[in-house]
Amino acid sequence: MQFSILPKIQSVFSRLRSINTREPLSGFSLVIILFLDIFVLVALFQGLSDQTASFTTPSDVIPYNCQAIAIDTKNYDKTQKINQIVLQSRAYQYDDYTTYKYTPSSGRHPEDLHPECLKIDELFKKMQSDAGFYKLLDERDQINNRRSSVESEINRLRGGYDTVLLEKIANQPKSESISETSAGTIKQDLQSRTEELSKIQSEEKANMALLEQNGNLLLILGYLTPELSESLQTTLSRLEFYYPLKRLGVELLFLIPLFLIVWLW
Repeated sequence: MQFSILPKIQSVFSRLRSINTREPLSGFSLVIILFLDIFVLVALFQGLSDQTASFTTPSDVIPYNCQAIAIDTKNYDKTQKINQIVLQSRAYQYDDYTTYKYTPSSGRHPEDLHPECLKIDELFKKMQSDAGFYKLLDERDQINNRRSSVESEINRLRGGYDTVLLEKIANQPKSESISETSAGTIKQDLQSRTEELSKIQSEEKANMALLEQNGNLLLILGYLTPELSESLQTTLSRLEFYYPLKRLGVELLFLIPLFLIVWLW
């Protein structure tokens, strides 16, 4: 005999709409029961959501910033690693930086954090009190802003110089020229800005050299080994594999009995 689920579903809905075979529910009673069912289901699923939300997630153990500094930098060269350290050290300057912090309201605890990530967090916190390091970062930001400004000016001058040369090749009258500046003047300005850019790049290299000598930065840099990256990546991959299975298992433990109760009712 072929099994069919449709008659069973029809039977369940039929029982929901009546007290017995002879006494169907009124429309008002049916509405009240429906709202009560919705209320109970919402409460049950909210409880399930709260329960699964309390699970330790992969990002609780290895936060995203720990991943960025310890895992993603595996194939970075020294300069790229320093840039990543600088990026995160800037975040540590501000009180609202909470990537590694666990508050009672969130239900998290410091022991959830991977020991290696905790060590990295401690190294960054130690750097917070290094005024000399942050002074170098301020100078670095100023140098970068100047370099960006000069590079934009150089690009603008090059565009104007090319335009003037094309007009000259085409024998276009000066009165019809797009640019009011002669090619010679633009070339002088371009040379001056190029020399200025060269000086800024020298300042940038000098600033990087000083950063590379900073003791706190060297501690973090020395801690970021390929072995650390491999270890954390292995742990993260395992957590990311088992966490969804754990959630699914709890959800099934809740849903299967609920489904059986409705089915057998």
